[in-house]
Amino acid sequence: MASTKVVIVLGMSRSGTSLLTRGINVLGVELGDHLLPSTTANPKGYWENADIFDINERLLELIGCTWHSVALTGEIDFSSHCFDPVKGAARAVIASLASRYPFWGFKDPRACRLLPFWQGLLNDLDADIHYVVCLRSPTDVALSLERRNRFGTRKSLLLWLVHMYCIAKYINNDQSIIIQYEVLMNSAHEQINRIASFLDIDVSDKQEAIREYCSCFLDADLHHHCSDWNKLQAMSDFRQIITCYDHLVSLASRDRVKREDWMELSSRLNGIELIWSFFHEVSEWEIRNLRAAPLTQCGFLAEQHHLLSNGPDTSQGPEESLILFVDYPEKTHPAPVFRKLAVSGWALSLSGVAQVQVLQPDGRLVHLDYGLPRKDVQELHPGYPCADSSGFSGCLNLSGLGPGAYELGVRVTSRSGEVKESPIPFVKIGPSAPVSDA
Repeated sequence: MASTKVVIVLGMSRSGTSLLTRGINVLGVELGDHLLPSTTANPKGYWENADIFDINERLLELIGCTWHSVALTGEIDFSSHCFDPVKGAARAVIASLASRYPFWGFKDPRACRLLPFWQGLLNDLDADIHYVVCLRSPTDVALSLERRNRFGTRKSLLLWLVHMYCIAKYINNDQSIIIQYEVLMNSAHEQINRIASFLDIDVSDKQEAIREYCSCFLDADLHHHCSDWNKLQAMSDFRQIITCYDHLVSLASRDRVKREDWMELSSRLNGIELIWSFFHEVSEWEIRNLRAAPLTQCGFLAEQHHLLSNGPDTSQGPEESLILFVDYPEKTHPAPVFRKLAVSGWALSLSGVAQVQVLQPDGRLVHLDYGLPRKDVQELHPGYPCADSSGFSGCLNLSGLGPGAYELGVRVTSRSGEVKESPIPFVKIGPSAPVSDA
């Protein structure tokens, strides 16, 4: 039996996750004592654990993106030692919550991208994880982000799609439910009872708190945006977003969404990850002028790779004596770096891999951790020794570099002395700072 029961609230920013999380809290799901304070943008409160928020911010910084980065980050190997300090802090927060509360949860839209990180830590505790997904019309989300952040409509719509794609890709059990923001605002009592039933919570002693939440806490005046969905449906260049939203609405009518349902949605969107590899950090001006038509035309299969992508060419003939593949950063578009850059990938050699290093722009050679599990590589290249443990990863401290365009070289050396190197471009943003090994 699980030692702790955890609820993770997922959804795009400005989707009503804060209001929904408060409702779950009313049902008895504890959120901890250290919550983010309310602001004018969220006067009812964020109901977000401040410690978990800080951890997610640190993770995004290590990965090299922000909460509003349009680009997907690809597969991140959170077992890399570069994540150890953040992982230690996260374990401490989880341990504190689990020791005090038998039933607790957290919410942060950033967790959509970072779900594998939290799943790994919670699985170590044998936690019983439930997911509550808050769904709001992408057009309403875009209007809200335009008001709060001055984001362009296209950027906001693409961000919405990124978050939904990550949710569909990463939810890995049959314990999830979708709550529509609009339905919550109009039928709060019914939706809270749905959640209580899903979480197996007895509400007989919580009726007064539920009534107060439904009648007082949920304020219709906070529902600023109610857009015309038909206008978006008339825009053919957003067909992928429309299809995704319509599918999620159909799933929202179910009492429980299963893993196979998320897998089906993920397969429908399987071309998105390839498309996103071509723009890691697109400027706001470019996004404002970006046509989303390519998203409606991606006829890729999940195992296919565009010729310009980082994907491995499985059509090659005889086995090479040495193979090097960098998963992240993408070499098709320079990754933005503020202080640190995570590097991951895999390498194979018929004679065995001796070491994997990175040649930094300052001339320093940094060793990466090699020998990480890669079952996917073993399936692709079963003829190589140790293919199932061919992964590598590490985190580079690039804070000493000034702003500008740079290139680093990921270098693998085989036991027979053969060397192969892959150049990876990146763009340093922000001021330079003294390099520290901390």
